[in-house]
Amino acid sequence: MIVGHREGGILAAKAVGRLLAQGYEIAGLVLISTGAPVRDLRAFEAAAPSIRRSFLAAHSASAALRLGYRSAAHLFRSGRIGEDLIIDFFVRDSPADANALADPNLRETLRSNLAYCFEDADQIVSDVATWGQDWSATLAQVASAIPVTFIHGTENTVQDIASLRTLCAETPRITLHEIGDQGQMALYQSPGRIAAWIAEIA
Repeated sequence: MIVGHREGGILAAKAVGRLLAQGYEIAGLVLISTGAPVRDLRAFEAAAPSIRRSFLAAHSASAALRLGYRSAAHLFRSGRIGEDLIIDFFVRDSPADANALADPNLRETLRSNLAYCFEDADQIVSDVATWGQDWSATLAQVASAIPVTFIHGTENTVQDIASLRTLCAETPRITLHEIGDQGQMALYQSPGRIAAWIAEIA
C-alpha cells in the first residue's frame, strides 16, 4: 500500500507505476488531497485568483514565482506577525480552511508546514508545477493494475472535487472518499477517518 498527499500523491503514483513495471506487488494507491490530473492548464481558469496565478506562473514564469516565494519566505521569517500574514494569505481563498484554523493545533500544523516549505523556494515552484501537469497516463497505468482511492475534502479550493467525481465515474478501478466541509487541511482534521479508510483498503 502506498499513500501520497497533495503533490506527493502525484509522485507516489509515479513511483507505483515504476514498481509495478518492475514486478512488485502493490495492494493499492491512496491519494489524499491530490486532485485529478490536469490535462489542460485552462482547467485553472475557474480557480481562485491566487491559486490560478501560482499554477500558471509555475509553467510560464517560474523565475518570477521563485522570487515571489522567496519574498514570502522572508516575510514569514520576520516574526510572528509575518508568519500570521502568510498563514492567513494561504487560506484566504478557502473559507473551509480559514475556519479550520480557529483550532490552534491546526494553525500550528499549517505554520510548521509552511516553515518547512519555505526552506527551499525552488522546490515549492517545482511542487506547484507538478500539481499542474498531466499525469493521466501514469494514473491510467496504475489503475489498470491495482485499486486507486482518492480522499478529498469537498471544499478543497485548490483542486476542485468535481473533476475527481468525473474521473471516478469514468474509471471503475478508481474510487473516491469525500470528506464533507473540509478543504486542504482535511488530512489534519480527519486523520482517524483517513487512517481507517486506508486500513480497510490494505
